[in-house]
Amino acid sequence: MYSVGSGGLQYLHADFQQTFRGNLHFSMHYNRQVSSTLYKQSDFSADAFTFSLVRYGKHWKHLIEGSSSKFVRALNGGVSSDNKMLDSYGLEYAPIYKAQAKDSSNRYFIQQQSVWNFMPVDSLSKIETGLVFLNQLQVDRRIYRETDSIAKLYPFFSNPTFTRDISQWSFFESGVSYFFKSKRQISTVGINRVYWMYKTNASQIKNAINITLNSSWNFGNTKLNYAMMQNLVGQGKQFSHAFQLTNTQKYGVHVLELTNSQMVPEPLQRLYFGNTIAWKIPTVEKQGLLAMAYSFSRKSTWKPLIKVGYKQMQNTYFLLQDSWRNDTLTNLQQVYISTSCDISLGKFHVQPRITLNYLNKNISLLPKYDLRARLFFKTTIKHKEKYEFIVGADVYTKSSYALMNFDSPWGLYSVKNPTNLYYASVVQLDAFIGVSIDEIRFYFKYENIDNAWNPRANRVAINYPVMPKILRIGLTWDFLN
Repeated sequence: MYSVGSGGLQYLHADFQQTFRGNLHFSMHYNRQVSSTLYKQSDFSADAFTFSLVRYGKHWKHLIEGSSSKFVRALNGGVSSDNKMLDSYGLEYAPIYKAQAKDSSNRYFIQQQSVWNFMPVDSLSKIETGLVFLNQLQVDRRIYRETDSIAKLYPFFSNPTFTRDISQWSFFESGVSYFFKSKRQISTVGINRVYWMYKTNASQIKNAINITLNSSWNFGNTKLNYAMMQNLVGQGKQFSHAFQLTNTQKYGVHVLELTNSQMVPEPLQRLYFGNTIAWKIPTVEKQGLLAMAYSFSRKSTWKPLIKVGYKQMQNTYFLLQDSWRNDTLTNLQQVYISTSCDISLGKFHVQPRITLNYLNKNISLLPKYDLRARLFFKTTIKHKEKYEFIVGADVYTKSSYALMNFDSPWGLYSVKNPTNLYYASVVQLDAFIGVSIDEIRFYFKYENIDNAWNPRANRVAINYPVMPKILRIGLTWDFLN
């Protein structure tokens, strides 16, 4: 499938599958996306390739799969102009902080898995039990380059003219697990050893041993899923537990979710040394998370859905401008509720969605409300070919919230807002038209129409204004289907 659109957007997706003799199957997938935005120096490209090779036997299955991905983006640091210039000339002409800064990230992954089933696949027994052996390797590598006037942009630097920061995280996992499968139950319990190494200008090497349990129970209308991970050695005895209970009735579906975890921070949070920034957590502490959620979706024409939830985060590490700290926002609590439905009046549809958020301690990192509605007309005409036509609009608004800072050298958001900047609450509007003829689809979308009357200097992050009016015209088709 190939797709093109405005703004230099290109999307390519290709699949290949082949079955050979001896129950041998091969498949591969390739995705590529290239685009540029109205910001200067903000192009990006993404490539992803995956493959799998699997062979089945009466008692066994062998699997080899791997992937390779690359993501490249230019990081301009945002616009450096004032609000008056943005309102007068627009984002296309606004000067930027960094003209030559780029982030290149690669990920390589390969996995080998062998399954030995003690019960033959074609046996009369309805129970399957056996062992799974797993080996996998993953390497994440990021390079950040910058050749601007570094001395003018950063208070701290080693090289005043050139930055080339490299960070790499590699891990190798090997494990064995026992599985049991019956009509009502699927369970897997295992133990694995993880060896990982993180490199920046300094290195961290760790060995960890974990036990895992995954279990699913089916009681007719009720299903229970449980997943557990417990570290025994090497990661501070971290753990996670996740429950999901689903009950299906004639009138609707109830879902109850519960998560409890105590996890250590990621390697990038613990240690980083670069040309313009450096940090190290002196004493690593576990981060607590308690999350509960309930949702109900009714089986009716309008498909109403409601979800309520609660989260408590303790000693969570946040990036506060130039270091990771867990002593400022020590006990965050969030309560949220969201609801949506699809109101169908013949060929006319209205899809409203409401989300409400509450954070304790008067923290304004999230909007207190997010209101959205999609209104559209959709019709289908069947002749020799199938024609589908849709036309509609998206209307949305959200409350004001404190802006976060996007820090280019490490590609992360920091929560410190030294200028106390806020997103200004406005009503936004998009319009769209789509036509589909069999495997060919054409779409036309006019985004941010509200930019004609809303302030152009409004920000979504510090130094990053809202996008102006954008016209997207795209065409997709499937070469083979």
